[in-house]
Amino acid sequence: MHIFTSFLLTGIAALSVLTVSAQETATVTISPAPGEYDLLPSEFVITIDGPSKIAKNVVGGNPLLITSPSGVAQQLSGTYSDNTVTCTLPATSTFPLDENGEYTVAVRKNAITYTWADGSTSKSDLTEFKYNVAGNGSQGPDVPQPVAYDITLEKTTPSLSPLDLDSRTIETLQLYFSMGDLEVAADADALVTITGPNYRQTSPLLPNMNTSASTVFKALFTDPEYNGSYTLSIPQGVLGDKEWIENHEFGHANAAINYEFTVEGGKDPSEIVQDLTFNPFVTPAVGAKVDEISEVILLFESTPYWDEATELEVGYKSDPQMTSFTEFTTARIEKGEGNEAKLVLDQKARNRGEYSLTLPEGIFWNEDHQNDENAGALNSAMNLYWQVAPSTVAVNVLSHVPATDAKVSSFPADEPAIIINTDNNDAVAELKVKVVSYNMDSDSALPKTVVPTSTSDAKTDDGAPCWINNTGAEITFTPSCYYEVTFSLLNSEGVVLEEGLFEFYGDDSTGVDSISATDKSIIYDLKGVEVSVDAESLPAGLYIINGKKTLVVK
Repeated sequence: MHIFTSFLLTGIAALSVLTVSAQETATVTISPAPGEYDLLPSEFVITIDGPSKIAKNVVGGNPLLITSPSGVAQQLSGTYSDNTVTCTLPATSTFPLDENGEYTVAVRKNAITYTWADGSTSKSDLTEFKYNVAGNGSQGPDVPQPVAYDITLEKTTPSLSPLDLDSRTIETLQLYFSMGDLEVAADADALVTITGPNYRQTSPLLPNMNTSASTVFKALFTDPEYNGSYTLSIPQGVLGDKEWIENHEFGHANAAINYEFTVEGGKDPSEIVQDLTFNPFVTPAVGAKVDEISEVILLFESTPYWDEATELEVGYKSDPQMTSFTEFTTARIEKGEGNEAKLVLDQKARNRGEYSLTLPEGIFWNEDHQNDENAGALNSAMNLYWQVAPSTVAVNVLSHVPATDAKVSSFPADEPAIIINTDNNDAVAELKVKVVSYNMDSDSALPKTVVPTSTSDAKTDDGAPCWINNTGAEITFTPSCYYEVTFSLLNSEGVVLEEGLFEFYGDDSTGVDSISATDKSIIYDLKGVEVSVDAESLPAGLYIINGKKTLVVK
């Protein structure tokens, strides 16, 4: 039996052969109909007659795949209604619609689940439609288009709708944008600001992890204390696609973002007795990776004041996964340029690891408070930390399994369960992971550890770092929970090359797919990537294919 290296196939105890009731033929049509067009349509409606019900196959990927005459491909997600699926090209897509030649619009195999009148189910077959485009375009380079400020904030993790302080923290706030492959402009003040009751904090917009569907950035904040309305804001034009990065007159960039949300689970705003919004912008940025730290620059909106005798403790831990810091040195406050204050470390932070420094509440204040202790504003408490590591080879995450927001039923025993694919897999010697769960039906939603911090040097056949479920038992997931994976990629010296986190959801799929052992094109995927299996030589029995129970019928 030939198995492609995108997954593992593991046999388990054979079961008795199940029969599948006879099914009618599904008739698949598409609108607009195939034919001659000056410009390829940007919306298609798939109609499927025969099944009593159709639905998205949760592991089957997007239902439609369009391929241009020059070979450029674009998958389209779908909106399901009765026996139709509407697929629309996103407004931010750069897929060419005007190339001369033949386009292929394909309903993808296994992307749609059919439910028949007798209750049995099957999956969609590959169905292709041809469209000819002539007269409007060429197969040459695309003509640059004037810049469009159309990139929007799609969601955040944790969700800010609302932010419940009893169960969530925004110490690391992930921001998902509506386009992929984005970069922060070097000439832009890429700042994320959150304001609210007695709260104003600013964080740089930091790259976190790229995926095929969206680009994820992060911003680091101290949690607010008070309930009420808050606003997250990002200026227009601080990040965009590669075309815009090269020349701000073309491509796509972000529109100005003002996202309003509420905070719950905190104190009542009536308890506010002191203005604590005099907070600085910090350099190096909180959470940044640096070669060493000798001083930290705090930039305020106006002249800061402080007690010159103040000293602050600097903490250190050699492993970011450790839970506590040890005392490393102290830092004193000195005057900087303009509205700057400098935290000067008595000993440079050069050892590899994480360093922390806490700014207590009220350690800095503005001129109004300097003149009247009952007026003006002071700083709120801020937790600052940085990663110190010598400069090393760059590693960028390209994709991961499970994919962000994927629905997963289990991690089978002794199989690769978490895979992090990078643009430099050879540089990665170890993968460190931790998995925690949050119960979406619980008011407290406190995290529970599913996989304790674990380090693996395993790799897939394709060379991607992976964590294998070597717990000796299958790890199952429930649909009422979402799961958060925290990971670090390390080189052979234990240096962290890249780190990040992503989420997936529990899946209640317990059904068993039935396939014929003579079918040579069985397709399964967890990442939206098609992989084929020659099942001809498989004996009858129940198998696990990418975590999916599959019955092979002779």
